[in-house]
Amino acid sequence: MLGLGSSLVTGGPSEKVLATFTSDFTSGTDSFVASSIDEGDLNLTTNQTIDGTGGWLKGTFTETQTSNFILFRRLNIPLSYSVGDTFEMSYKFYVVDDSNKWGSSPPIRHMVTLNNTSGVTYVDVPYDTTTSQSFTKSITGSSSTVNISFDFTQEKPSADAVFYVKDIELKVIGMG
Repeated sequence: MLGLGSSLVTGGPSEKVLATFTSDFTSGTDSFVASSIDEGDLNLTTNQTIDGTGGWLKGTFTETQTSNFILFRRLNIPLSYSVGDTFEMSYKFYVVDDSNKWGSSPPIRHMVTLNNTSGVTYVDVPYDTTTSQSFTKSITGSSSTVNISFDFTQEKPSADAVFYVKDIELKVIGMG
C-alpha cells in the first residue's frame, strides 16, 4: 500500500513584520506638525498627562476652523514597503469635551490617511475617554517612506478644542 509518508510539505512562507515606526512624544513632537490650518494655529504640546498616563501629545486649536483640510501629520517616515504588503496602524486618542468645541455631538470623527493605500479610515471616538484604535490597510504602491495624516475636517473644531494622541505605531507586514 502506498502512503503519503513524509513527503507532505506543511506551511510555507509566512508573513512577518518588515518594519516598524513608533511615536515618542515625551521630548518633542516626533516630527508631527499641523498642516492646512487656515484659521489660527494648532498648538502642539509634548509629554502631557491625561487619563492618568503621561507621554501624550496635546493639540489645541487657537481659532474656529472652517477650511476643507484640517491636518495633523508626519511626512516621510523611513519605512520601505511594496505592493502586496500591509500596514497595521494603532494609536491612542482622547478628545476633551469642553462646551461642544468639536462642532457636533459625540462620537467625534476624524479620518486617518496613509499614502499608497486605498481610501481613508474613519474613526469615531467618545469624549473624555482614552480610546485605542487600530486598523489594517493593503498597500497599493511601493516606497521607502510613509506619510500619516489625521484630518478633523468633518468636525470643524472651535477655538480651544483639544485632543490628545500617543502610542502611534505603524507596522509593515509582508513576506520579506
